[in-house]
Amino acid sequence: MYLSVRKELDFDLSNISIVSAIETELSTIDAIGGSVVSIKDYFSYCMNKHIIDIVYTTFTIGYSFLLDGIDKYATVPNAQIDADIFGGTNKKFTIIYLVKATATPASQKILQSSSSFMCGFSGSGAPNIFYNSNAKELRGTTVINNALGWALVTVSIDAETPANCSIYINGVSDILTINSITATTSVTIAPYSIGRRDTGANYFNGNIGFVSVIDRVLTDAENVSLYNGGYPLNPQAKFGADCKWFFNPDKAVFGGVNYTDTDVINTVTLTTVNIMEADKVADSPYIL
Repeated sequence: MYLSVRKELDFDLSNISIVSAIETELSTIDAIGGSVVSIKDYFSYCMNKHIIDIVYTTFTIGYSFLLDGIDKYATVPNAQIDADIFGGTNKKFTIIYLVKATATPASQKILQSSSSFMCGFSGSGAPNIFYNSNAKELRGTTVINNALGWALVTVSIDAETPANCSIYINGVSDILTINSITATTSVTIAPYSIGRRDTGANYFNGNIGFVSVIDRVLTDAENVSLYNGGYPLNPQAKFGADCKWFFNPDKAVFGGVNYTDTDVINTVTLTTVNIMEADKVADSPYIL
């Protein structure tokens, strides 16, 4: 099949409906064995095979914060998270984070408060979470490292029914180890840190595209659909009121030394520490 394009094509990948419609149409074209992974992959294939004459494309690029593993992180007041998620009676929640590690992130933290709540990576570099104490852990198997590239990780805790706990990496269910996960009435005593441990250690080294907290366990179908052909979707837009807060570097506008963000839906205030404007880089597969 020969496809001739003779005008500029401007695809805004932040518009999920447009992306979905175009990819549905492209999937009917038998150019890659009938299977189209994404718009970008399709046009790359076509240009390489000279199927398309002339294509000028403009793609929306997501931003991330590039952390150095030394002193860059963000803080969130604990009361603004505890009240709706960890301090209530539900004990069911999901933490979603999009990261690209510079190296294997052994014991590095993504979202952490005290020793009773730590979400990040195990000593081997696999996603994990300690809930209620450092003896109660949900741990995955797949190591997140530079070779993997961008990783969309979802960690779901169901303390009432631990068998419903899950970890997904790029839309694929990971093999789990569940150690003594149980319901608790209180899990935190300190403000939350993003990108480090509250004691000033275990800093994350790499890119953080976003971190989000959902006030329930995600279904298998939701975990799979969240990773949409390699372009992670906006958790706040996808899950609405169930999304309690959303750390989003795309919105970062630096008016001073650090960046402060207030979630417009749930009024959660986040403040960066030692993250400068130069640390906001155009590197993320995230769709706005």
